[in-house]
Amino acid sequence: TKGLEEYRLSETGEKLYSFTWDYFCDWYLELSKGDSNPAVLVHALRKLYKLLHPYCPFVTEELWKELKPEGADLLLKEEWPKKKEERKDAQAFEALQMVIDVVSSIRTLRSEYNVEPGKKVTVFINADDKITEVLTSQVDHIHRLARTDSIQFEPKKKYENVASVFLNGGIDVHVSLEGLIDLEAEQKKLLAEKEKLEGFITSLEKKLSNKQFVDNAPEDIIAKEKEKLEGNKEKLQKIQERLA
Repeated sequence: TKGLEEYRLSETGEKLYSFTWDYFCDWYLELSKGDSNPAVLVHALRKLYKLLHPYCPFVTEELWKELKPEGADLLLKEEWPKKKEERKDAQAFEALQMVIDVVSSIRTLRSEYNVEPGKKVTVFINADDKITEVLTSQVDHIHRLARTDSIQFEPKKKYENVASVFLNGGIDVHVSLEGLIDLEAEQKKLLAEKEKLEGFITSLEKKLSNKQFVDNAPEDIIAKEKEKLEGNKEKLQKIQERLA
């Protein structure tokens, strides 16, 4: 709404496209195949038609005919959606993002090691109790979307023949590559990632040691940079452990 009011039409259109295609279609529709909630699905689609209407009015008007509430008129006459603060649920959003991140990381590892699409993999996940509880509650979705046959939640330990991704929030995902792993290629990849992280950490440290930046930047920006530095140091440590 803000974007349209300020005539940032291209930027707003990109955001709507990205949400519709990358989030609603890629994730919500896929999740719905395993555990559908038609009422929410229809509600979300109706809202999307309204939001997309200024960009493709003829298409959305045609789609609206098929999905409009009983007795509703043309989409053009509908009220523009309004934000409802009371419906925001940060915890639910965070929980879903965890599932998305874990599935994406497993898919990335499968792709990097050319694991056949039909072949299921074994996964080990290290995370704290709260995160483990969330992921366990959604484990059926993870199995289906990431093509896994076994997901084991364990305390942190050393694994043999695995490829790993270390996610923000302290989630470590290890995919067993028994019979598939190329140790030399894995080492080369980790060394490249290590070098990239070391460069990034050096640049962050340089920025945070710059008196002019620290004196003039807002506190929240400085806090974010510090948080970024700590997060990347953590990733570097884990990569060094993998290399060892």
